Amino acid sequence: MPKPENKKDIDRLLGLITYVGAFIPNLSDKTLLLRELLKKEWHWDEQHDECLKVIKKCLSKPPVLRYYDLDLPITISVDASKSGLGAFLMQNGMPVCYASKSLSKAEQRYAQIEKELYACVFACERFHAYIYGRTDVVIETDHKPLVSIIKKPIADSPSRLQRMLLKLQRYTFKLVYKAGKHLFIADALSRAYEPESALSAQLSSAGYTQHE
Repeated sequence: MPKPENKKDIDRLLGLITYVGAFIPNLSDKTLLLRELLKKEWHWDEQHDECLKVIKKCLSKPPVLRYYDLDLPITISVDASKSGLGAFLMQNGMPVCYASKSLSKAEQRYAQIEKELYACVFACERFHAYIYGRTDVVIETDHKPLVSIIKKPIADSPSRLQRMLLKLQRYTFKLVYKAGKHLFIADALSRAYEPESALSAQLSSAGYTQHE
């Protein structure tokens, strides 16, 4: 997740942190510098970089990030912004995995409903190892029309949506609507994704291709 560039980015980040705040000890102390930025003129410096590093560590290790449990139901929250997708998988209200992706120039021109369905496809494919063969998966979206479209025959949808719906056929899940103001983590990830070039470089240095 790149560093925030304005107060709106700070608001989204704080929303994400607050969502899992019950599992972060001394949360108010860890977020103090970020909260102070909301009250004064914008000035990001090394102190804030260090604060962000601490928060990232908290979000990516126990007790916030939990181990996957085969016996617990799965909830996946997804969101699409104008230039990125965000998703996270949770069990018992705690994150198991985070995922985000930047949209290509062509994908950015998709209609919003196409982006929102693409977010579902992205999440299912990214979390394939966790959800394939499961029947207790719920996917949350803040795009209400998507819930009704996914219930209709595939042939009734436009061609681009048909292709995405076909990709989702191998997964069993229930799609539910949830107001965007409550999708804190997915919303933050869809707007603070890692640039595609940086992600490719990381995967390459680790010996993987992006497809893997």
